[in-house]
Amino acid sequence: MRHRRTRQLILILAALGALVAAQHFSTRAVQIRERDQLLVRTDTEGVPPKVVLATTALGAFRGIFVDLLWVRAMSLKQEGQFFEMVQVYDWITSLQPHYVPIWDFIAWDFAYNVSVEVALEDRWYWVHRGIRTLRDEGIPLNKRAPRLYDALANIYWHKLGSQTDYARRYYQTELAHMMDAVLQGPGDREFLEALVALPDSREDLLALPKVASLTEDLMAEGLDPLADLEQLLYERASLPQSVRERLEQPHAQDALEIVRQYRVGKVLREKYKLEPEIMLKLNRTFGPLDWRGCDAHAIYWSYRGREVAYGREDFPEYEEKYERLLYFALCDLYRRGKIRISEEGLVYNEPDYRFFDTARKHLKDLLERARRERRESGGPDSYPTGPLSGYVNMLKEAIFLYYFHGMTDKADQWLEYLREIFPNDENLNVPIEVWIRHNVRNFVDQMTIRRTMIIVDASLNNYYLYLSLGDPDTAASFRRRAVMLHEYLYDRWASDPSQPWVGVVPPLGDLLADRLTAILDGRVPEFTETMRARLRAALPEEQIEAAEERMRRKQEREEEIRQERAREEL
Repeated sequence: MRHRRTRQLILILAALGALVAAQHFSTRAVQIRERDQLLVRTDTEGVPPKVVLATTALGAFRGIFVDLLWVRAMSLKQEGQFFEMVQVYDWITSLQPHYVPIWDFIAWDFAYNVSVEVALEDRWYWVHRGIRTLRDEGIPLNKRAPRLYDALANIYWHKLGSQTDYARRYYQTELAHMMDAVLQGPGDREFLEALVALPDSREDLLALPKVASLTEDLMAEGLDPLADLEQLLYERASLPQSVRERLEQPHAQDALEIVRQYRVGKVLREKYKLEPEIMLKLNRTFGPLDWRGCDAHAIYWSYRGREVAYGREDFPEYEEKYERLLYFALCDLYRRGKIRISEEGLVYNEPDYRFFDTARKHLKDLLERARRERRESGGPDSYPTGPLSGYVNMLKEAIFLYYFHGMTDKADQWLEYLREIFPNDENLNVPIEVWIRHNVRNFVDQMTIRRTMIIVDASLNNYYLYLSLGDPDTAASFRRRAVMLHEYLYDRWASDPSQPWVGVVPPLGDLLADRLTAILDGRVPEFTETMRARLRAALPEEQIEAAEERMRRKQEREEEIRQERAREEL
């Protein structure tokens, strides 16, 4: 009897211990679920009935069912059934809407994996599908997840802007046309200020003094200023004569422009999830962002992610993973931040050197913040190696850009910054021309002949491109770059008869003539007929004739060599 009671006591104590442990682990599980937002969607709208039935019936086995959906999605992707895979992905996110890694992976899968498996004309659909997955679904459901903002910024900056995808020009063109259709321009500060100043509601808009009178007249004719805006702006021929005369008056045109701006603001907020107030803030902070370019959107979403990550706007802390994309996008603005859309609808990204000092100041601020963070946490009072290296490389790039752009004084100014950072480096204590030539020579020595020739040819192409776009200063900068690179390239390989590369590096005159005649003959697709006409007008007629004659002589020499080799083979 005594042993039985002892066993019962032990079992009771064990049960009590198990309950205490269960309570502890249950509390911990709830904390983990709330921390990682591992919540289950309670509504079932849009989820197929069989999924609702299965998840309700399975209860605690819901996770296993989601795993089966993942297996099915991967199987469909391997089979190339991408639209069916989209449906499965939609079920998964409906069941686990607050599990952040899912949204990150699916958007990346669309933009990077699926896009390269389809035809070129279908690629933008999938890249944009990845953007919309994060922008329209994932982020609204997980507004406190900086990872999703960072992932969206990365698609804009890396997928649309980097050299890793040969279709990037196609993506950039689609984005530029999409945003230009809304903004009808770059979305400059004055335009954004006008959007921000407008009231939020339709009623308040139509009650504005400049709009109220026109609204009353249009309503009398059965027209609504907002609902019929396209007709009022672009299809006036179908309107009554009295309405057309009213719309020609200056006050009416001003009122229609206000209504158009209101419509633009609604489209930005509701369709593109862009807040004009934040866009204006970024324009004031960093400079005249062109919102038709991918880097402006990368900056927007990276900035939003930083706000979420740091929790307040002054950002006293420093976390590199939430800083890098903003910095990279700022740097790319001075390389390609000016968007030009030609008469034929072609999109060109041009350098905008106004952003260099913005990027430099931003990175300098990051360096100081990182140094302060290290010092306050007990580390060394020094700059982190990675950001410091990026700062130095940016200064070197700026020196080249300004020098070849003919702005020697600015180039020398940035060289002086390098001297301040490395006061004991003797290679920096030289005139700017000596420093440029020394670094160009080192660059050529480290490159293969093929890669250097590609850069020379691309620089010559850009020389003619910017002439055709009416930008002679930028055109001249590319020509200077090509001339100096070719000079060292030719000296290294083509001038020594003992080298096996003789003939591989043609004279610069041949390269210039070859590229010019190819453009004028219509063999370079990016040059439209209008651009070719502008290029002819920008160049002296004798220069064009000399290039054509030079190419004729070159073709005759090549034909003679071909015939001679044919005779030798016989």
